[in-house]
Amino acid sequence: MLMDEIELPSSRRRVELELAAENLNSKGMVRDFLEIKQVIKAWVDQSFDHRLLLQEGDPLISVLKKADEPIVTVAYPPTAENLAREIFFYAKKSGFPVRQVRIWETESSMASFGE
Repeated sequence: MLMDEIELPSSRRRVELELAAENLNSKGMVRDFLEIKQVIKAWVDQSFDHRLLLQEGDPLISVLKKADEPIVTVAYPPTAENLAREIFFYAKKSGFPVRQVRIWETESSMASFGE
């Protein structure tokens, strides 16, 4: 299932979730796309959209905070692979049968995380 294009730090990126189930629900779907948007996309927007991601300890954090810039600090290097992993585990924790999360940085460049 493809989520709407969302903006993640430093560029426009597209996040794609692959969900899998042995059986479809009564509507003939793995999960309703609206539910994915309400839970996963809302969390991604609230957590990362229009914010600069920096790893804890980055010397720019204090400078950017003083300038009132919207930043998010994370315990890991803020690579596309790590963001895919974070979204994957959030989706799983939220009860979605996620198999893979892909973050497309360009039309031909993608990072993924899954089980």
